[in-house]
Amino acid sequence: MRIEESKSIEGKISQYVSTYTKLHEAEKKMCSKRVRQNPYTNFFCRGEGKTEDEIDHIKGLEEILLKKKYELKRKKISPMN
Repeated sequence: MRIEESKSIEGKISQYVSTYTKLHEAEKKMCSKRVRQNPYTNFFCRGEGKTEDEIDHIKGLEEILLKKKYELKRKKISPMN
């Protein structure tokens, strides 16, 4: 049951990482291609750092999940159970 839950969580985290990565790339393109300065463009470009922080946070969560999944798998295989 826990392995199934871990796989489900891992899948969701991977989706979040993918979504935020795509969002970040789209924001970078939008900011680099801006033709003229306007308040809306400035607003989105200032948020770029926040998106990078969110991506880093989610990648950190994914790393923790993978470590816990490995630990759970190791415990399940262990003859001490």
